[in-house]
Amino acid sequence: MRISSVMRAQEIARRGYVRVAVFLMALIVMCFTIAVNSAYGQADQGAITGIISDPSGAAIPNAQVTLENTDTGLVLKASSDQSGVYTFSPIKIGNYKVSVTAPGFATTTQDNLQLNLQQRLAVNLQLTLGQVSQQVEVSAAPPVMQTEDASVGQEYSTNTINSTPLNGRNYVYIAQLAAGIVPTGNSRGGGTGDFSANGQSNTQNNFMLNGVDNNVNVVDYLNQASYTVRPPPDAL
Repeated sequence: MRISSVMRAQEIARRGYVRVAVFLMALIVMCFTIAVNSAYGQADQGAITGIISDPSGAAIPNAQVTLENTDTGLVLKASSDQSGVYTFSPIKIGNYKVSVTAPGFATTTQDNLQLNLQQRLAVNLQLTLGQVSQQVEVSAAPPVMQTEDASVGQEYSTNTINSTPLNGRNYVYIAQLAAGIVPTGNSRGGGTGDFSANGQSNTQNNFMLNGVDNNVNVVDYLNQASYTVRPPPDAL
């Protein structure tokens, strides 16, 4: 009887350990999934959207819209909705052109579109009457004013990064060229390029590297910086 009781207790304990192990495994998988989805949301992507209209300004539904990445040759297709709106999202940053065809209208193409990181680029196209075989090309770039989203930011090209003398080849110093940015005044981050944005603490900055969290969550006594990995400027 005693042996049976002991064996039963051991079996119950074993089952309890199995349940705990399964729970922990499920928790780990869930956390990993959330982290991966968050990383994808911050990756090198953006969106191109706009309204297709006729010469009077009326929306053209069901227009066929073709997006081509002029760097890679990738082609995507979509149709405008009942309000004439089309959207390509998410798409990789790079250079694009948009072509639109609709019955009774000439094919219209907008060239020289540059999509930057997390940008929502508005490309509105007004079609002209004619045959689909006729071509209308718009080579002038669309207005640079950002009307699709209220975020405020500044981007720097490879040219700017390569031509700016950087202390210790630290790319973070580039951020100090933006409006509202000043070097941090505290000991943490001194000499590492850490900065205060519009009066906020440097610990409130968010560093992302290829869509992955690159922030130091505890005081880094070794590097005295708010970021973890510092890639060389040539890699940017």
